[in-house]
Amino acid sequence: MFSVSKEQFGQTEAYRLINFNTQESALVVPALGGIVNELKLKIGQELISLIDGYKNDSDFDDNLMSTFKGSILFPYPNRTRDGKYSFEGEKHQFLINFKQENNSIHGLVINQAFEVASTESDAKRAKIVLKYSSEWDEGFPFYYELTVVYIFNENGLLLEVETENHGNENFPFGLGWHHYFGFGGKINNQFLRFPTGKELEVDEQMIPTGVFNAYGQFDELRKIDNQKFDTCFELNSKQQTELILSKDEENQFVISYNGAEFPFFQVYTPENRDWIALEPMTCAPNALNNGKGLQILKPRERRIFRVNYGKRFVPKTLD
Repeated sequence: MFSVSKEQFGQTEAYRLINFNTQESALVVPALGGIVNELKLKIGQELISLIDGYKNDSDFDDNLMSTFKGSILFPYPNRTRDGKYSFEGEKHQFLINFKQENNSIHGLVINQAFEVASTESDAKRAKIVLKYSSEWDEGFPFYYELTVVYIFNENGLLLEVETENHGNENFPFGLGWHHYFGFGGKINNQFLRFPTGKELEVDEQMIPTGVFNAYGQFDELRKIDNQKFDTCFELNSKQQTELILSKDEENQFVISYNGAEFPFFQVYTPENRDWIALEPMTCAPNALNNGKGLQILKPRERRIFRVNYGKRFVPKTLD
């Protein structure tokens, strides 16, 4: 049996999607960028909190701009060089919100309040629908509506974003998510797998140089050890894709999605190495300038993107 219930998150409201049979749950905070702040899944026999979230709304206010934990990244993920881009002959300038690199980073909705459009639950799932309608922004003078749907069921959590152009002009965009994952303890002792692809070389501003290097070190599940990442990869294949994090090789947390929708992904290891960010992205960093994966939405057009957070048990093969 599933349900959706309200609870306090500091001075704001959160919504818990829960499976009462297993006590697995997801916590959504609409007013704080529509984030999923907590995800508890039964991995093996243990109920594990898999996402690094904020303690309350004050913690969100204090640490959002240094961590971007859980953020929906729209209308661009990652970085835009110097906050500048041109589109259809017009030049635009975002605020520089990452001053150490002189970049604009992670879009415009990370701290916006989403409205709860509906909730529902039954024997098979719990669901919440959020909406956000843009206001005028000098750096992105286009009108859009985001509909964010979270569906929690026995397989895990489905994340869905629909973007619709509410204006009279085309606009460019990209989309991503910025969750940090882990099983508790340092990630050095956990296992990671992601598809063979191409590593994007970057300059001192963390902007792609246009050089791509073949990369396949984690195309099989292997221990992370001391590996450091702040790296974007492009998929070689645009088929169904999986990013896998595991604490013991057998009990796996799986991020699955259509590689044609998200042909890029970012991997980031914070300095404390307590978590690892695995971020599906529809485009490369600085896509508003380099065009890699950039999408164009026409007036009244809409587009939907989906990612699933789930679990899997894969017993070791005996030699």
